[in-house]
Amino acid sequence: MSRFFINLLFLLCSCLALSQSKPIDLNPKDTLEYKQSYGLGLGIDLSRIITGALDDNYKGFEIVADYRLNQNLYLAAELGNEEKTRQEDLY
Repeated sequence: MSRFFINLLFLLCSCLALSQSKPIDLNPKDTLEYKQSYGLGLGIDLSRIITGALDDNYKGFEIVADYRLNQNLYLAAELGNEEKTRQEDLY
């Protein structure tokens, strides 16, 4: 039985040695090209709308925008309103 395992071990070692015959490329070339988008981005703050739908004492809306000028520089703006009413109980 040990003779079978020794022969199997030699067979596996020889297969591992043959599988390493390809040279390893140490400087792989990246073929994926990443394009960065420039321009205007618009959005709406949904948390204010959802909170207004769930709470009768709250109203809010906000629009956000940003414009990418170059890789590291953005212009950003926010426009909106918010109103929360409180009811004070007088005893």
